[in-house]
Amino acid sequence: MRGMTKAFGVTLAACLLCGAPTAMAETPAAAAAVEPAPAGLNFLHHVTISVDVQAKLDQARTMVQEGKDLPMAIEMLHEIEKLSPDLTEAFYWEAVAHNAQEEYNAADRAYENALMIEPDNAGLYYYRGLNYQQQFESNHMSYYRGMADRFFEHALRLAPDYLDAKIGLADCKYFDGYYEEAMKSYNQLLALYPNNSVLQTRKEDCQKKLDETEAQEKQRELKNKINS
Repeated sequence: MRGMTKAFGVTLAACLLCGAPTAMAETPAAAAAVEPAPAGLNFLHHVTISVDVQAKLDQARTMVQEGKDLPMAIEMLHEIEKLSPDLTEAFYWEAVAHNAQEEYNAADRAYENALMIEPDNAGLYYYRGLNYQQQFESNHMSYYRGMADRFFEHALRLAPDYLDAKIGLADCKYFDGYYEEAMKSYNQLLALYPNNSVLQTRKEDCQKKLDETEAQEKQRELKNKINS
């Protein structure tokens, strides 16, 4: 993850496996590691797995969380997926590992596989949308924003109070340069969540962009005036 993602974006980091969807930490992981994030993802489909598979899953999860030997972790997760093809968590951690290496297409396929098991999991739609949002940050193709918006909106249809997904939609406006629209969205969310530090940071960053844009416009007007 590069550029604005490090300063502004939300990390596709490890979630605890309990709790309702909540706002993630505002500081993403460094490129070399994936940091744990607050609770925000429930796995709805529970399967019984052997002690050996559980041990491998625990090891792979730890490797991904710590950003250690991610290619090896992915291979371990592939092996687990063959042994337990209905284990949603394995596909989730595979997606997180691919995303940490900026292998966005592979991450999307892993999220798709997870959603094939749990098609009503709002958290998985949110993280799949975030994977597209990160691509949009580095390559401003409208396709990536459209896909991010689609999955954030799907998450909200399943969980209307999913704050992260609401922030994700506002962030897409920000990254697309629609700062006034983004500011309106952040203000609307702050009216509902006035003490949310993530939203407060978003608003401050957006205000800086608006101030910069206004200053640039004044400079252009002055240049046109003196050259006319």
